[in-house]
Amino acid sequence: MIDMKNPKVDSYKSLDILGAGLVKLSLVGSENRFEVLLQKGIGISLIQNIFELYKDEIIEKREGKSFFPLEEFTAFINYFKTSTDEIIIIIYIDAKESVHIYPKLYMHSKHLINDYNSDASIEDLVEICEQTIKIPQASGVVGIFIVDYAGCPLYTKVMGIRKDIQEGEVQIGGFISALFSFSQFVIGKESGGKLREINFGNQSFYTITEKKVIIAYLIERASPLLQRYMYIIAEEFIRRYGKRLEHFDGDIAQFGQFEEIVSEYLLI
Repeated sequence: MIDMKNPKVDSYKSLDILGAGLVKLSLVGSENRFEVLLQKGIGISLIQNIFELYKDEIIEKREGKSFFPLEEFTAFINYFKTSTDEIIIIIYIDAKESVHIYPKLYMHSKHLINDYNSDASIEDLVEICEQTIKIPQASGVVGIFIVDYAGCPLYTKVMGIRKDIQEGEVQIGGFISALFSFSQFVIGKESGGKLREINFGNQSFYTITEKKVIIAYLIERASPLLQRYMYIIAEEFIRRYGKRLEHFDGDIAQFGQFEEIVSEYLLI
């Protein structure tokens, strides 16, 4: 999240929606270069899937808009050819019944493109979207624990009133690692099976494993919003720190900035 306020933000109306993605498609050369500039409340994989679905139309028309229902929400797409040889694509997602918000989303997109075609930079567009698009926080999370396969805690955040869990961070990391190892032993490493949920009565552990990292959530109650966010947070952690983890030297201070992502998505 960029803290410095852009004066252009004042001319925008705030959007309260489930998520948004900002994409740049460069048309120079024989290969079209697709770059995700911002993801907020929406995973990169979903952004890529939506783009692949509309890619031919976007490249052919260069400018247009559309919306379509997904399983849990509606996706709105606006795309514009800029004054340079690029197409800027803005994807919004919101509740299924919120088709009425489309004119407001279109005006937001049009405002972005007008600014970009005048004097705004790509960084300005990202900052404007960060400050004007508001997504809901998900509740029901007791804590999030990100550990490596050996159980070393990389990042932890626990509900303030649960001092008992905060003080047991190292032991919990070892517990999560041991559960993962056991699940691999029972299920089989080659089967592709991964531990997803362990129920403890009134609480559950949900885990996602990726690139030798285990992202575990201690949950009191799960919701569709929270389940979606769990994958987005895991995806964002790997996107930010995946290369560093390939040569991890034991310094966990570098993961402290991930707090801003967790705070944006989770109410802990």
